Amino acid sequence: QYCRNACGDNNGGCSHLCLRSPEGYSCACPTGTLLQADGKTCYFQPNVYLLFAAKTSLTRVSLDTHDYWDVTLPVPGIQNAVSVDFHWNKSLIFFVDVAINTIRSVNMHNLSHPVDIISANITTPVNSKTI
Repeated sequence: QYCRNACGDNNGGCSHLCLRSPEGYSCACPTGTLLQADGKTCYFQPNVYLLFAAKTSLTRVSLDTHDYWDVTLPVPGIQNAVSVDFHWNKSLIFFVDVAINTIRSVNMHNLSHPVDIISANITTPVNSKTI
């Protein structure tokens, strides 16, 4: 008897993970993200999170989930980020990269295009502070 793979057709309609079981299938999300009410779509923008600089990356920890896994934001070109701030209304992240002496910004909805804000006469701070 042929048994149809529910996950084999369009990933079962799941945006990320389709998990087979004897009862059928269920959708799941990568660690640190939540499954939306539709039961099929993963939600990557948490409501409550901690954002921090981790030298070569900007990282977010969702406080919406109980596992508190960190998720590296795919912002290219970060060499040594030491400070980070966030403009909530404009969805902008600002960070200092001391390796290239630059203050940069990146839009949370378009992380692949960081913009140089100030790239001259930046000195390395004694300790990391909010910009």
